[in-house]
Order: sequence, then C-alpha cells, then structure tokens
Amino acid sequence: MIEWHKETWYSSLGTFVFLAVGLPVLFFYIGLQYVEFAKVDADAQANIKTAITNLSQEVERRGSAVATTTP
Repeated sequence: MIEWHKETWYSSLGTFVFLAVGLPVLFFYIGLQYVEFAKVDADAQANIKTAITNLSQEVERRGSAVATTTP
C-alpha cells in the first residue's frame, strides 16, 4: 500500500543528487551563457563606437568640403 506522507530512500537520494549535481551544473551552464553574451555585447558596443566615430569623421569631412565650395 502507498504511504503518501512518508519520505522514501530514493526520494532522499534524488533530492541529494539534484542539489549536489543538478543545480551546480545548471548554474555553471547559465554562467557560461552569460559570459558569451557579455563578450558579444562588448564586441557590439565596440563596433558601434567605431561606426559612430567613422560617421562623425565623414560628416566633418563632407561639411568642410561643402563649406569650401559654397560662394
């Protein structure tokens, strides 16, 4: 007969395995994903800064070219 409110040895073992192995593996995986995301985000920010710098230099160059050709 099933006893609903009694802890069994295999439920204790399952809980221990989950807490000792499952959670650390899960958190390690989440940490690795975060590091990859942060690396991609940092690269994207560097690319955006470079693009903005290049664009502002192009605007300055074209602005000075327009200023010299207008009478």
